[in-house]
Amino acid sequence: DAGTIKRVDYSYLKSTNTPAFFINKASSSNQDISTDTATKITFDSEVWDEGSGFDLANDKFVVPAGEDGKYHINFTCRTYDAGGELYSVRQQIYKNGSRVSNNEFYGGADGEFEMEGTTFTHIVELNLSASDYLECYMTCKTHDSSDITILGDSNFKTYFTGFKLII
Repeated sequence: DAGTIKRVDYSYLKSTNTPAFFINKASSSNQDISTDTATKITFDSEVWDEGSGFDLANDKFVVPAGEDGKYHINFTCRTYDAGGELYSVRQQIYKNGSRVSNNEFYGGADGEFEMEGTTFTHIVELNLSASDYLECYMTCKTHDSSDITILGDSNFKTYFTGFKLII
């Protein structure tokens, strides 16, 4: 082009990580779960949902049309046991109804705690033609078989986030 400077519109250069979502339990939505039972976590507040992939009525992320690919997922949860007998906390990501990843904090047979906050991330491939969707589950154990509370809070103590990776 004989050294002529060309102008390129920025919209052709930038990329976006959509779809992307940030969903949480609000301060009035604590959830009691039974000990040693995998329980689906409910969410009630969309902080943002770019691409409209999160189905808040059914507490799951459904891959939007045309958005197949790899996704970075984060699940953070705050658990509470009033009796202080909690000793095991397992976070789980389910894809299409089956566990694909989990993170466990184990205090041991003698280790007990009242409150625990855990977080983990996972990369998962999603495909619309397979009707892929993701859900969050928790399994907690106590020495006295008491119920455990999953805390909702305006400070984002329990939340689920994700975005499509651009690769």
